[in-house]
Amino acid sequence: MMPASVYQPISSVLKNSFHGHGGAKSSTLDSKMDSTLQKSMLVAVHFDDPVKQSPTLTPKQKSKYTILNPKSETSDPAHTITPSKNVSSAKLDQVPEPKMTLFRREQVELGYRSPSGPGAGMFNMGNTCYLNSTLQALFHTPAFVNYLRFGGHENSCGSSGFSSCTICIMAATLKGTTNTNTMKPIKIYEKLKLICKHLTHGRQEDAHEFLRYLVESLQKSYLISRKVPKTVDNYTKETTPFNQIFGGYMRQDVVCMRCKHISTTFQHFMDLLLDIRQADNIDTALGGYFKRENLGQGENMYKCEKCKQKVPATKQYKIERPPMVLCIQLKRFNLMGGKNGRPVTLAKKINISKHVRWAPLQNIPVEYRLVSMINHVGPSPNCGHYTSIGEAANGTFYRFDDASVHPTSLQNALNTSAYVVFYEMLKSSKDLILNPKPEQDKPKLDATPKLAPKSYQNGQEKKIIGPQLPPQMIASSSPKPSTSGPTPKLIQDSPTTKPKPASVLQIKPKLISEPQSKALVKPVAKPIVKPVQPMQGL
Repeated sequence: MMPASVYQPISSVLKNSFHGHGGAKSSTLDSKMDSTLQKSMLVAVHFDDPVKQSPTLTPKQKSKYTILNPKSETSDPAHTITPSKNVSSAKLDQVPEPKMTLFRREQVELGYRSPSGPGAGMFNMGNTCYLNSTLQALFHTPAFVNYLRFGGHENSCGSSGFSSCTICIMAATLKGTTNTNTMKPIKIYEKLKLICKHLTHGRQEDAHEFLRYLVESLQKSYLISRKVPKTVDNYTKETTPFNQIFGGYMRQDVVCMRCKHISTTFQHFMDLLLDIRQADNIDTALGGYFKRENLGQGENMYKCEKCKQKVPATKQYKIERPPMVLCIQLKRFNLMGGKNGRPVTLAKKINISKHVRWAPLQNIPVEYRLVSMINHVGPSPNCGHYTSIGEAANGTFYRFDDASVHPTSLQNALNTSAYVVFYEMLKSSKDLILNPKPEQDKPKLDATPKLAPKSYQNGQEKKIIGPQLPPQMIASSSPKPSTSGPTPKLIQDSPTTKPKPASVLQIKPKLISEPQSKALVKPVAKPIVKPVQPMQGL
């Protein structure tokens, strides 16, 4: 038999081996092979789920090896991913839980750690006052500064450092402001296209627009450095440190005026856009944002989910989860490019409890304090000049005008032409929100009767020896259990009894106890109760 060619298929080789070339049973063999092949192809193939192997070493084995790349999660607890099932059950808001928590709200550190002066000024590199003022406002927001300094991102960054990570660039720029000399935020300026593609070098830009794109770039850099998959749910993506600092959740309730059905939706927000056309101060502007409003009329009416038709309805916003840093943009510019220069008085502290859904019911004050702001002077957002005011760690407010840094009074800060304002939550409010007191922790009155503790001597119970009432009189005199136990009654002498010496009246009779083994002496019941006389010989 000739050896089979490498170009012959397997079926030809098998036929040649059993029946030679052109055998009579070739058709039968073909049919059998085809049937067998069809049966094998119809069998479903089951694959096991992938299992990530994590080898464990015994202490003896660990002593023989040196770990070259230890896991950063074990050395840096701030970057551990917490499953959502570990979230505290004492939750005030109704925001859906994420599948994973990248950075917990409890890890946001409010307030400065130690007092210090203001940061250094920044050179204007050609229409970059919008960039300088935004950076100065962020660098004087304590929660943001604490993460850049002590968050530990630089030690665990999985990106290529300064070439692509906005967090590392911001941290390096913050370090540059600690010097007394004026600095250039050149690293941020060079990565302007990385932050936002349509921002142009040498052109005046909107400070609030740059702020939003900058925070978004910080969020993306964090997700990339932590190697979070793109398919993860949005609630998990909204647990980055910057979402936990500046982000909150808004609750929108739409009420159908016909069937009273309430449609509730939650929306993540990073700032509040307040209309100031009818507001003279920040509290009035906040009240106008959260007031109840009627929806459109005619064809623009709301279509109820329950009625399945267009009906009159009302809409109202409430804060479901307040942010740690409340960023407020005062709506000074319109779509036509005009500016509203209306003066709006700010407040050193604000209380937004009435705008938080659960705060009035739980009696929790949600208070914030002013930390920084971005100001604008000029006719339009892309024309004019931007400055900023921030409170340094020493408690003094400073005005930052590019390279110029000067102290300013609190009154000037509250009555300036503010465009973007940053309020940071008080530590007391944060503690009450993250650690609310549950109902079961409140003190309750215990109405169950408590028996007096029994005394023992040598392993035997002591019993009181002395005058006692008969069992039938005890049962008839106390039909209901007492909440405080039996109380002794004072038996007074009758008027006919002769007075006793004062020394005898001041001495109180003592209870004499004996072991249980001795016989108990019980008095004989008499119809007339007489005063108790001291017993002789006891």
